[in-house]
Amino acid sequence: MYGIFTRRARDPMSSFTHLLAAIGSVCVALALAIYSHRIGGTLLQTISVIVFGLSLTALYTASSVFHFYNRGNSGIQLRLRKLDHSMIYVLIAGSYTPFLICALGAAAWKSLAVIWGIALAGIVIKLVWMDAPRWLSTAFYLALGWCIVAIPEAIHSMPLPVLVLTALGGVAYSAGAVIYATKKPNFGSVWGFHEIFHLFTMLGSILQVIAVFLFLAVR
Repeated sequence: MYGIFTRRARDPMSSFTHLLAAIGSVCVALALAIYSHRIGGTLLQTISVIVFGLSLTALYTASSVFHFYNRGNSGIQLRLRKLDHSMIYVLIAGSYTPFLICALGAAAWKSLAVIWGIALAGIVIKLVWMDAPRWLSTAFYLALGWCIVAIPEAIHSMPLPVLVLTALGGVAYSAGAVIYATKKPNFGSVWGFHEIFHLFTMLGSILQVIAVFLFLAVR
């Protein structure tokens, strides 16, 4: 299967790894929805984990398609790049959704409205200013990703194992963001900084998926 990517994809390893992540994300969305229903999760909790799973699927699908496209049409490539970058905001907001709903219930709506509003603003900025400095985009992603520290009631409602896994996921995402911003380390064409950035992103997702399952189990 990987041979198809080496022959046709613009960035074979990036496209292939995120295709695997996209497939895994579909499975995660289904598994979370089924698990939430079976353990008697509330409707809000079930919807929130579906949103999380779909945001994972959207990010990794957009990324895989963007890195696969190799037809030389700069207009299409730019649109795919905008979609790829925009989905980062969707994933960040989508990741907040189950944690805040599980922690705060219906009281989470105000915080979620602010977070999704900021994410939407970030998407609009990406669409109109795609060539913003790399450091600025990275700083915006990190600021939105860590603004949970401004919601102490959510943090206090998380069991310690959930909090630790969530924080470790955030650290993995942040490490990937730093690698993306600095373009280091860079081990060559197959495992360049971008491929390593992708691996850290996948690690962050895996840790937070486990955290969501665990949070559902203890609610």
